[in-house]
Amino acid sequence: MLINPYLTRIRTFVDSVMLETDISHMRGPYKVGEVPPVATWRDKAWQYEDKNGKKANFYYALNTTGQTRISTIDKHELMDAPWHELLKAYTLSIATKNLGAYNKRKKISIARELITDSELFTTFAKDSVTKYWMKVGFSRNLGLLQSFIRWLKVNELIPLTVELPRDVRETRNGAEELKANQSKLPDQKAVMAMGAIQHKAIPWDKSAWNTTHPLDNQRDAFVCLMFALSLSSPNRVHAEQTVLNQQSLKTKTENIDGKIEKAHYLDWSGSKGFTDNKNHIAEGMAPVISLALDYMEVVTAPNRVLARFYKNPSAPLKDVLRDFQVENSNWQDVTPDLEKPISLFSLGYLLGLYDRTKVKKVRVEKGTRGARKEGKFHVKLIAELQLGDKVSVNGVQLARLLAQQGKRTNLSKELDIQGVMSVNEIQNRWIAHLKKQYLSFPVVRNESNEGCCDIEHRLFALNSCQLGLIGMSGGNDYKGSNSPFSIISPITMGKCYSNDISGTGNNNNTIFTRHGFSQEFRIAPHQMRHYLTDIVDKGGLPIAVNNMWGGRKSPSQIIHYVHSTDDEKASVIADILYKEDSKNKDELRGACSGPFRSPISVQSDQ
Repeated sequence: MLINPYLTRIRTFVDSVMLETDISHMRGPYKVGEVPPVATWRDKAWQYEDKNGKKANFYYALNTTGQTRISTIDKHELMDAPWHELLKAYTLSIATKNLGAYNKRKKISIARELITDSELFTTFAKDSVTKYWMKVGFSRNLGLLQSFIRWLKVNELIPLTVELPRDVRETRNGAEELKANQSKLPDQKAVMAMGAIQHKAIPWDKSAWNTTHPLDNQRDAFVCLMFALSLSSPNRVHAEQTVLNQQSLKTKTENIDGKIEKAHYLDWSGSKGFTDNKNHIAEGMAPVISLALDYMEVVTAPNRVLARFYKNPSAPLKDVLRDFQVENSNWQDVTPDLEKPISLFSLGYLLGLYDRTKVKKVRVEKGTRGARKEGKFHVKLIAELQLGDKVSVNGVQLARLLAQQGKRTNLSKELDIQGVMSVNEIQNRWIAHLKKQYLSFPVVRNESNEGCCDIEHRLFALNSCQLGLIGMSGGNDYKGSNSPFSIISPITMGKCYSNDISGTGNNNNTIFTRHGFSQEFRIAPHQMRHYLTDIVDKGGLPIAVNNMWGGRKSPSQIIHYVHSTDDEKASVIADILYKEDSKNKDELRGACSGPFRSPISVQSDQ
C-alpha cells in the first residue's frame, strides 16, 4: 500500500513544530482551584490567556460538547497522532493573534471536526472539503473553515487543488431566498409573548417595587430587559448588552423647523472594533426601556454595595452604604458604626442576604465576646461577628457564612478555610477567591475582547439567587457562585439569556414555558438584528407588537393574557392583532425608524 506523500509531510511538519516551537505560554488541563500547568504535546486541552486576562480553551479530544470543560477533559479520548499535534500547531498560529476568545475557540473546533469527520486526510481529494461542507448542511461557519484550509495550503500540507467550499446558497431563486430570510426572523407571536411577560416581570406600578428583596428571583426581569434592548436598537447582544453600565434613559430634545423632536439614547460600549457611542433607542420602546432600567437599578442596589466593599474592604461603612437604606430590623440586629469598617458577613446581614436562611449563627472559639454555649460548642450570631472573632470553620460553617443556596461544594478545602480562623482571614480569602476568577478585578469581561464593565457600575449587577442559578439552566460560574455574595460573570449571563429565549440544547424550561406559552416559542438572540432590519424595510414595527410592548393595551389585560388558556390566548392575540387602537401607522413607522440612525453625539437633557 502506497503512503500518501501529504501524510509524510504532515508528520514531518508536526515533528518540526514540536521540536522548534516554544509552548510555555500555553497551559494544560487543570482542576478548579489548581494552578494551571505548562502545556505538553500530549495534553487533551490547552488554554491561552491574553494580556487582558481573557482565556481561550482549545480541545484535542473526541466527542466533546458545549458542556465540556478543561477541568473534565480527562473523560474524553485524545485524538490520534499526528492529528492532535497538527491541531495544536494550528492553535499556536492563532492563539496570540488579536482575535476574540470565542473566535479562536471556534476556529479550532471547526478544524477538529474537519479532521475527524471529513475524508480530506484520507483521500486528499479535490472535492473532499466540499463534500464535507455539503454533508454538514452549511451548519458550520464557512469563513472559519476556509481559514484552516488556507493555513494547510500555505504550509503545503494538502494539495493546492483542494477546493475551498463556496456558500452555494447564494444561487437560490427568489422563493428560496425569501424562505431563507424568513427563517432568520423570530416568530412575531413569540415577540409579542415577550411583551406580555415584560408587563408581569417588571410592574408599571413602581410602588410594587418596594417589596423586592435581594434574594428574589429576577431572571425574568433580566431576560425581558435584555430582549427589550435588542428590540430597541440593533446590536451584538452577548458582546454589548451584558457589559452595559447602569444608567437611565437619556433624551435629547431639538426644535427642527418649529417641531419639537426627541431622540432617546444610552451610553453604549462598542464591540468588534467599534468605539463607544450613544446608541439610539426607538421612540416606541423608550417608556419600556426607561421603566426596566429604573427597575434594574432598584433590584441590584444591594449588590452594588457589596461591590464597593470588595473594592475597598477597609472603607468605613458610610462609604460602602452611601444612600442605601437598610431595613430597620437588620440594622438593630447588627448595630454597626458608620465611621468604621464592617465585616463582610455583618454587611451581608444588613443587606438582607441571610433573611431566608434558617441558621444564622456559626461556631466560634471559646471565650469569644458575645458567644453562648450550645451543647458542646460555642456559637455566635452572624449579625454580631466582629473582624477579630475566630470561627471554627468546616464546610457547613462556611456555607452558613456565605448564605449558600442549593447544593454545597467543598468550598472550605478549595479556599483553604479550615480549622479556627478569624472573620477577617475568612473574608480576605473569599475576596481573593473572587479575584482569582476575574483577573482584571474589579473589571469583569465577556467573550468579546472589548466587552468589560466594573462590578459596581454594571447594569446587570445581579447575584446568583436573582438569576435563579440554583437548579435552573444557565450554570454556575465557579465554586461558591451559588452564594449571594458571589459575582456572576457577563459570560454566564449571556448563556442564561440564550437558554431562556432559545431553549438551547434540550432545555425546555424557557421564559415562554415558565409563563404558560408553547414550548415551540423560541427566539435566537441574533434573530433580533435581522428582525429590526426587516421591520425598517417594511416601514415600522407591526401594530400588534407596538400594542403589546408599548403599554397601549391595559396592563391588567396583558397580565390576564399570560395566565389564560390556549383558546383564551388565541382570542386575545386576535384582538391585539386586529384592533388598531393606538397610534396611526405613520406615527408608528416614525417611532420605529429611530434605531437605525447613526449613533448620535449629543448632550443629554438629563
